[in-house]
Amino acid sequence: SVLTRSSGTFSPLTEGEQLILECELDTTPTNVQLQINGEKVPEDRVKTEVKDKKIKFTLDNIKLDESGNFTAKVNDEVESKPVSITVNADIPKFVKNLTINKKQFDLGETLNFECTLNKPFNEVVWLKDGQPIEQDEHISFSTDGPKLKLTVKDAQPSDHTGTYSVQVKNVESDKVPVTVTKKVPKFVKDLKPNKTPLTEGEQLILECELDTAPTTVQLQINGEKVPDDRVKTEV
Repeated sequence: SVLTRSSGTFSPLTEGEQLILECELDTTPTNVQLQINGEKVPEDRVKTEVKDKKIKFTLDNIKLDESGNFTAKVNDEVESKPVSITVNADIPKFVKNLTINKKQFDLGETLNFECTLNKPFNEVVWLKDGQPIEQDEHISFSTDGPKLKLTVKDAQPSDHTGTYSVQVKNVESDKVPVTVTKKVPKFVKDLKPNKTPLTEGEQLILECELDTAPTTVQLQINGEKVPDDRVKTEV
């Protein structure tokens, strides 16, 4: 019989899939080999099984350059009719393109980037301003099947402001610009004394209010810091 595919005879294969070709002879062969475009397929590339008069060729993880006409050569003299095999590239598709919860971040916040592919892929490279980035104490990558995540913890203005994307094989996601800024506190209520003028020996209380909790505060007099042992500071 002629050389045939075991299933999906007319449909193209996608790279990475398995190709099985089968045929049957009228007598048991002494030797068989699989050819592509007239050239022998290397023995380490194909698994050949001969059971009596039946021959089965299996190619795992089919490659793009293995599109072509396959033939079975028997006893170094007889060739089957060719079987045309088309192998298509396994191209990633973004089912959900790259997104982030917001575009403007304050110093120390966490950035969470997410996207979803049509299927899991191994060749994933995260990019910032077009350059590959690696995991460190701030940056971590994770995959959950077709879902990809990039997390940036304790974001810093100089290190983490930029345009982010992810490249899967040779397909790149949308580019997502992010800005990380150091928030400067603003006075909601200006510094005010409890009374003025004072008589020496009296107690001076000065109070103010900010829009964010400060990391450090100090009291100054005429531009000079008031010594810590001279003032009691409460935040």
